Amino acid sequence: MATLSFNDRYPLRAITPVALSSYARSEGWDKVGTYWEYSDVYAGEGRPEIVVPRTDIIDDYVMAVSDLIAVFARILDRDEITIYRDLTVADRDVVRVRALGNYPDGLPFESSYGLIGHSREMLAAAASSLDDNRLVYRSGATSRAANYLQSIRLNQIEGGSFSLVLVSPALAPRLFSHSDSDEASLERRIAQRLSESLFATRSASERAVGGDVNAFNEVIESGVSANLCEAVAGLAESVDRFDVSFSWALARASEGRRGPVTFSRIDGPLLREVARNFRSLEPEYDQRLQGFIYALARPQEDEEGTVRLRTRVGGTQRSVAAVLNRFDYPRAIEAHATGAMVSLSGDLVQVGQNWRLRDARLVEVLAPPPEIQRPLFVDFAETDISQI
Repeated sequence: MATLSFNDRYPLRAITPVALSSYARSEGWDKVGTYWEYSDVYAGEGRPEIVVPRTDIIDDYVMAVSDLIAVFARILDRDEITIYRDLTVADRDVVRVRALGNYPDGLPFESSYGLIGHSREMLAAAASSLDDNRLVYRSGATSRAANYLQSIRLNQIEGGSFSLVLVSPALAPRLFSHSDSDEASLERRIAQRLSESLFATRSASERAVGGDVNAFNEVIESGVSANLCEAVAGLAESVDRFDVSFSWALARASEGRRGPVTFSRIDGPLLREVARNFRSLEPEYDQRLQGFIYALARPQEDEEGTVRLRTRVGGTQRSVAAVLNRFDYPRAIEAHATGAMVSLSGDLVQVGQNWRLRDARLVEVLAPPPEIQRPLFVDFAETDISQI
């Protein structure tokens, strides 16, 4: 059984008191008392008593950690290197992205680049979708994703496998008994979201192969987006086959799924097609359109009204429908009656062959160009809503 010669390669201060106590409890020890000012005594059935420090400020902290690793290895029949590695992440969530397959000459450089790059995109997609389910996330749109990626660290490669070991910041143990304290940290919530979205992607892929045309529409709320599908497809194309597994910090219990969840190269074309469709359906956010209102409609006794704007979208003249609130709609009526141009803002989306501006606002009424004369416009009359 491998033992450790502790030096700079295995720094014992990397193991926190929270990790030590959490690991001891997870392996059958319970706190039974205290030892002097800064330590606790743990014991359990078939377990010897151990002294676990509550702080690393004591002079013999490194020696105490070394002794505990030796006890854990002997009682649990594991080698000390394995115990050490388990302890370094006992208070952290870990995401493992592992390249599967036979690489006798080593993993090609381009594949390793893809493994890292697409894993980053996968994590960013999960972070972006945490509280905002969208079909597409614009690159760099969320500071949350950027901050999360800055907090993640690569850990040592385990067992000689070609894998990324992505480690979150340390998590605090549960501090209070009431339910409000169960709200997880941002890093934990993002890791759980990634687990949820990957399992949902795997399930939807299999359902889609079986002919379920609604499979991916039904998992958007689980964080499945064009960004996630592209990242998973890129990973599968980089290394042929890969899996993702999760281990949750022992310091803070989690109901998140552990995995592994596996994808292969044959999933790539399907997921890229899903991403393409998602992107085609996603609104263009915060667009501003200028043009002339040529039709209006408002249901009887309704304060909101629908207008049609003749404008240009992508260099082509289009008709865009928009619903305006009770304050903007009367201004639209006046603009239509006088032949004035208007500026509308909102999220532009194409539905079939039709264009709509969602969450529309009338930003400005503009004076018509000199060449536009009032006779060009018919006297105002609201149109039947069914015609809009």
